[in-house]
Amino acid sequence: MFSRIVKAAIGQQPIIPLTTLTTWVKAAVVCGVQIEPILREAGIEADLSRLDAARVPPDAFLQVLQAGVEQTRSPEHHYPFVLGESFAFEFMPELETFIATSTTVRTALRAAEWARRLINPLMHISLAERGDEARLVLDFDFEHIDQAPQYYVTEATLAGLLKLAKRLLPPWAKVRAVHWRHPAPAHAHLYEKQFDGPSFFGQAENAIVFDRQLLDWRLQGAFPELNQQAEKMVEQRLEQNDQPTSLHERIEARLLAEPTLLHGGIEACAEVLSLHPRTLQRRLKDEDTNFAEIAARVRLRLAMAWLESGELDIEAISERLGYSDRRAFTLAFKRLSGFTPSQYREQAKRGSGA
Repeated sequence: MFSRIVKAAIGQQPIIPLTTLTTWVKAAVVCGVQIEPILREAGIEADLSRLDAARVPPDAFLQVLQAGVEQTRSPEHHYPFVLGESFAFEFMPELETFIATSTTVRTALRAAEWARRLINPLMHISLAERGDEARLVLDFDFEHIDQAPQYYVTEATLAGLLKLAKRLLPPWAKVRAVHWRHPAPAHAHLYEKQFDGPSFFGQAENAIVFDRQLLDWRLQGAFPELNQQAEKMVEQRLEQNDQPTSLHERIEARLLAEPTLLHGGIEACAEVLSLHPRTLQRRLKDEDTNFAEIAARVRLRLAMAWLESGELDIEAISERLGYSDRRAFTLAFKRLSGFTPSQYREQAKRGSGA
């Protein structure tokens, strides 16, 4: 996983699927928020016919959350909490079926990785077990996740996870506690009622803490045959979802797979895509981007991955990425990331504990 150092660099890339649009609308109705002008101000086009393919930048996503919180009329409502409670798998019924028909919570948690790929690629859910305690740990690839509006995403997601858990588990199952990385906010009094348990702020991680035995409790909705069918359908959706839907996505995927194309520039890329360079340029312009922006983004991603791995020296990375020399690579990398390659590699080493 790329270091948090680069999260600002992905803030403007449209990578979050818009399949949860109807959830935003439902939460806005409950909170008395006019969502249409908020979406318009964030540059988000509300088109139900294109939800499967539509993507929004993380910054726009956060902007909508911030506006939802600010415009909520009732002091008893908090937009992220209502957003989490309003979530439904309307456009992904097979994912909901898999969870609902799982034999145990442990089995159902396999859906966490699928949800990351289908709902929010910046989301990471992991399970930690120790003694009689289990923790569902949540993290996001956002800068300053312990500050608003970033932590609103955590609030909404944990509220949605708890809603789902209540549907699966027996009534007596309760959370032991909820841990939050951010400090106690002004609306802290709403947390205990929302999560039916104590909340602790300023913690090392965002997590729901519960009895470990619940992981292997046989669920009432267990239906193995239907569960297997749903799993196959989810896998089919993931295969379709992973296919690039726009020209700039196709180019980015091709450059990441074949970095040597960076040496040949737009001409080499156009050739492998069976397009004339001018046609490629024109079509990219229609998508509000250009080849230079795509190549710079790919170079940054590859450079970060190679610097983090430590397998290549900086000279070799510079050459692989098609830079004229190490100095040109250093200048470009620092302009995009804020760090020199050497500084970034050192940060990556410290972050991994190496």
